[in-house]
Amino acid sequence: MNQDHLLQDEKVITKSKEGSTILTNYRIQYSDKKWGKAYTSSILLKNISAIEINYRSNVLLLIVAALSFFGVLMVGEGLILGISISTIFLLIFLLTRRHYVSISSNGSVKINLLIKGMKSNKVLEFLNKIEQAIIDNDALGISERKQQSKNQIVNMQ
Repeated sequence: MNQDHLLQDEKVITKSKEGSTILTNYRIQYSDKKWGKAYTSSILLKNISAIEINYRSNVLLLIVAALSFFGVLMVGEGLILGISISTIFLLIFLLTRRHYVSISSNGSVKINLLIKGMKSNKVLEFLNKIEQAIIDNDALGISERKQQSKNQIVNMQ
């Protein structure tokens, strides 16, 4: 999203290094392009119902690594082969773990952001920026509704 695609009075709060994720004072937008596909999803902040931070990994790979390691220790034969196999499965487990931030709307839209090379405190900082923007918008909406109510009362008199 560049400045031409911003809504009236919309301001960018933060964006990812590569620009695929942008948080503004009104919405969060995610865009991705790869292998002939393009994807864009946008959720208005007022429609966000949940934000989760999670890890996904294939625990079966870790179990196979442990079983092959302890199996070789119990049998006593093929020690180098057993340790090699368990090391390979452990490496595959570590390399396939994924860290995600999932942002859900009141409807069915869900944005899943794959977090790469970002420390936990930076992920939490991003989460806090989203929540602060939601709080700021709610506070702004309350003050605008109060002002509208005052204007209506004055107009009725």
